[in-house]
Amino acid sequence: MGFRFMQQSDQESAVAKKRRRGEGVRMFTVTRAAAKEIRRAAASGDMEELALRVAATRTGDGGIDYRMGFDEIGANDALLSTNGVDVVIAAADK
Repeated sequence: MGFRFMQQSDQESAVAKKRRRGEGVRMFTVTRAAAKEIRRAAASGDMEELALRVAATRTGDGGIDYRMGFDEIGANDALLSTNGVDVVIAAADK
C-alpha cells in the first residue's frame, strides 16, 4: 500500500470536487413523500431534467430568505442526491 502526499492545490481541488458531488455534505435530506411531490411538480412544469435548487440569502435585517426552484447544475454547485431527487446548492460566497 502506498501513500501520496497531496500538495495544497491538489487538496483544494479534491475538496472542490467532493463539494460539487455533494460528498460529505448532508445539510438536509428529502423525505420520500417530499421527493414524490418534487418529482410531480417537475413533471407538471416540464422540468424533469433540472435539479431542485435551494438558496439562502441574508436579508437587510439579518434574517435569512430561503428559496427553491428548478435550475441547471452549475460548475461550482454542490450536488446532493436524496430519494431520487437531485438538489443543488451554490458554493458559499466568501
